Amino acid sequence: VWGSTGNGCSACHTTAIGATGPATGGHALHAETTCTLCHNAGTTSATKPSTEHADGDIDTNNVGYTDNKVKGSVYTTCSTASCHADVYASGTVATPVWGSTGNGCSACHTTAIGATGPATGSHSAHMSATVKVNGSSIVCVNCHNAGTTSATKPSTEHADGDIDTLASVGYTDNKAKGSIYTTCSTASCHTNGQDASGTTITQKVTATWGTPATCTTCHDFNGSMQPTTANHTTHITRTGGTCVQCHDVYGDNTTEPDLNSPVHINNIINVAQGGVVSFGYNGDSSGTGNHAPGYGYGSCSTVSCHGGGATRTWGQMGDSCTDCHSNLGGPTGGDRGHAFHVQTAYVGAITTSSYGDYTVNNWYSYSNTGGTPDIGCGYCHPQSDATHNNGVVNLNFASSDTGATGTLKAKNGSESYSQAQRSSVTCSSVYCHSDGFANPGYGYKTSPEWFAGNFVGDKCDDCHGNSPTSNSHDSHVVGIHYAGIYTGSTGLANTSGTANTNSHGSSTYSTTISCSTCHNNTVTQTANAGNNTCTICHTDTNTPATGNEFAVIYASATTHVNGTPDVAFNAINVKSKAQVRDNITTITDLNQSWNRAASGVSYKAAGAYDQANIALNTPTMFDNITNTCSTVACHNGNSVKWGDTGVTCNNCHTDLTK
Repeated sequence: VWGSTGNGCSACHTTAIGATGPATGGHALHAETTCTLCHNAGTTSATKPSTEHADGDIDTNNVGYTDNKVKGSVYTTCSTASCHADVYASGTVATPVWGSTGNGCSACHTTAIGATGPATGSHSAHMSATVKVNGSSIVCVNCHNAGTTSATKPSTEHADGDIDTLASVGYTDNKAKGSIYTTCSTASCHTNGQDASGTTITQKVTATWGTPATCTTCHDFNGSMQPTTANHTTHITRTGGTCVQCHDVYGDNTTEPDLNSPVHINNIINVAQGGVVSFGYNGDSSGTGNHAPGYGYGSCSTVSCHGGGATRTWGQMGDSCTDCHSNLGGPTGGDRGHAFHVQTAYVGAITTSSYGDYTVNNWYSYSNTGGTPDIGCGYCHPQSDATHNNGVVNLNFASSDTGATGTLKAKNGSESYSQAQRSSVTCSSVYCHSDGFANPGYGYKTSPEWFAGNFVGDKCDDCHGNSPTSNSHDSHVVGIHYAGIYTGSTGLANTSGTANTNSHGSSTYSTTISCSTCHNNTVTQTANAGNNTCTICHTDTNTPATGNEFAVIYASATTHVNGTPDVAFNAINVKSKAQVRDNITTITDLNQSWNRAASGVSYKAAGAYDQANIALNTPTMFDNITNTCSTVACHNGNSVKWGDTGVTCNNCHTDLTK
């Protein structure tokens, strides 16, 4: 009735107007409470627009819908509505007829949206069924606002003219549609896991959206597809390791891991033994063998490639062999031969630049420390990447081995050894266990058992015989004519029966020829009760004292097992009981070299002996080129060559007619 009040919109609008507009056409489908997006200013669900109202037309605003449309006419479409735009380009798309249903996302998205998102950019790569984050497939809401699925719109920031992503991924938010792709800068699934210190997560600026990804998209790898953090380079580049040895679900060093694995992109660094490697890894509360990025590095124990027992903290290892080999000088207890062959922690220690180069000469470095060999790895082990860290103790004694030229290894015979892995090893053709004399050929001996521990018994005989059997050694044992001067009954020049006048054994009356006589810079003792010649008569190995009955190498000797038969005379005036004349002054070769201790005394007299006029002197009495002794009193001043055959009395005694 004219003049009445209070009926409001319902006076004309027979369909009630709710918060999202009247339930006509596409109002409910749009579900929009801001009426002015399509209608003139002032329009709400309860107030009329400030212009163009009650003029007999249906009025819209800037959406391309036929303006001033006659009420009751058929529905048409919006042609310039920004919310019905091509989200992949700068233009708009033709929208469905107002009031139609079922068109869904395709009303705006000209590229169909499937289960893995639209086939644009990198959607399919991220949402592939084979890619997991924390063990689950990637879904729309990992990058877009809540509510987003392949069939439903996000609950916020939709149809606003921008491409919206979550702030957590670092992709330019509110990106203008149709602009070029950019990158994600803070996505947690695109990190190195942790930095070199192991305490900070390192963010990786990823590849451009739409560009195919590789391992380096997320991880800082070197040119060989290997991480550069902590000890990766040491384990992979320098020891020939592969990813699968410590991360068992990963591929080799050049391909991606199993992207379907629940331990890839899970915000945990998973460590698990694989291949031929076995170890225990000390992780954190994230689980055995795992740790969270930024936790700090853990340690490996019982690692098969570290020799089974060396514990090392990841990130704190260097480039030294001792990082894996805990004691190259031999395990405690002395149960391995390393203790006798490698006297320092490592000989010729490898540097970063040469680590893994098994042809460098420092593997063959050799010296003598404490009287025993100090050798490099290459003397006994092949210099090959293929035989390093392969679970097998490989040996190679071949004199032709790369780098052996000029070293003791080149003096080895035909390669021969017996090996039962980690339990029994003997060598039978190595120079170190020989008589050391090449003419006519080295007398090789089979070495003691490697795992037997300390030498037991005659140490000299274990390598070269006691004394060596080569050449003239057997002619220089015990003393001058020690067994060739007779009284007629006892076989010894001993008239009184007292020991101190015997033809040998007493330094007061007769010099005992032993190792130290000619190798005085190598051997300590002037007697060697272990000598095979001595034991023919002597069974008392307690002389000298127990523990010193065999020849002992000088603690500071550098001439033992060095590739050269070093001769260094003990600078003594040799004494001899080999007298058969009461007077030597009439015998030229004797009188020039010897003097009787008591002039005119009969050789049969107690205490009688001869003594050399000149002390032994290496530079003047030995030529190491020709192996010739000259002016040596033992030879009556005559030159005799070591190794000569057919030597007779005349070689030393030139005047036997007198």
